[in-house]
Amino acid sequence: MMTMKTRSVGIWALTLGACLAAAEARAQRGIAQGRVLDDEGQGVAKATVVFDFKGDLERQYRTETDGKGRYTRIVDPGPYRITVSREGYQGVYLDHTINAGAPTEVPDLQLVSQDKAIAAAIEGHAVLGPLKRALELTEAGRLEEAEAAYKEVLANDPTVVEAHYNLGSIYLGRKDLPAAKAAFEKVIELRPENGEAYMALSRVYEEMGDVERAIEIMAKGVAVRPEDARMLFDLGILHFNARRTDEAEAAFRKVEELDPANVRVHYLLATLAVSGGDVEEAVSRLERYLAAAPADAPDRDTAKELLAQLRPAPTNEP
Repeated sequence: MMTMKTRSVGIWALTLGACLAAAEARAQRGIAQGRVLDDEGQGVAKATVVFDFKGDLERQYRTETDGKGRYTRIVDPGPYRITVSREGYQGVYLDHTINAGAPTEVPDLQLVSQDKAIAAAIEGHAVLGPLKRALELTEAGRLEEAEAAYKEVLANDPTVVEAHYNLGSIYLGRKDLPAAKAAFEKVIELRPENGEAYMALSRVYEEMGDVERAIEIMAKGVAVRPEDARMLFDLGILHFNARRTDEAEAAFRKVEELDPANVRVHYLLATLAVSGGDVEEAVSRLERYLAAAPADAPDRDTAKELLAQLRPAPTNEP
C-alpha cells in the first residue's frame, strides 16, 4: 500500500511540473488581438494579417480575420510591423509591440477601398485633380468653370492633351475660331496621331470658310491614320461638297471597305453615279441603301424619290 501511495504522489508531481512548465512557456509568449475595419467602420472578413518581427531574429506570423474583422495570434513578444491586406483594398500597416503574458490589443487597422484610394489620390494631384473637376464641369454643361479648370491643369502641365482638346471644343462651340484653331493645333503638335484633333481642326477651317485648308488638314489626318473610316468619310464629305467627285468617290469606296456598317456611303455613291450618268450603279446603290438604312434616316425619302425616277416603270406588254 505504501508503495502505491508513493507512486501516486510521484505521478501527481510530474503532472503538476508539466503544467507549470507549460504555463511558464505560455507566459513567455505574446497574444496579439485586434480588428480590421473598412472606411465605413465595418469589420473586414478574411483580411490577411502578417506580423514581421523587427528585432534581430527573422520571424513572421500570419493569420486571417473572422467574419467580424477580428483576429487573434500567438507570437513571440517584441516589436512588430503588422501589415493588413485584402483584395479590393489598399494595404495598410502599423508598428506595434506585443507584450508577453496578457493579450496585447492592437489599435484598429483601417483598409480603404482601392477605388476610394485612387479617387483621393487623383483629387489631391496638381494635374489630375483639376482635370477631373474640369471633365465633370464639362459633362454638366458648366463650360466657363470648366474652361478655368482646364487652364489650371495647363498651368501645372502644359502637355496635357485632353485639356487642350476640350478647351478647343469649348472655343469652337462659342465660335471663337482663332482660339479653337490654336488649341487643336497644340493637340496635333503634342500627339500627331490624334485623329479627333485633325477632324476638329478641319471643321474650324470649314467654319472659317477656308474649304481648301479644311481638306488639306483632313487629308493629313488620313495620312496619319489611313485605316480610320470616320476620317475618310469626313474627307469624302469635304470633297463631295467641294464638287471633287473623283476624290469623293475614292474616299467613299475606301470607307465601304473599312466600315461596311456605314450605309450612307451607298446613298452618296448613288448621288455621284447619277452625276456621272451611271444609272445602273445609282439604282444598285439606292436599293442597297434603302434595304439597310434605318426608317428615320434623313436621306431615306430622297433616296426613294430618286430611285422611282431612275428605275423604269414595269410595262403590261406580254
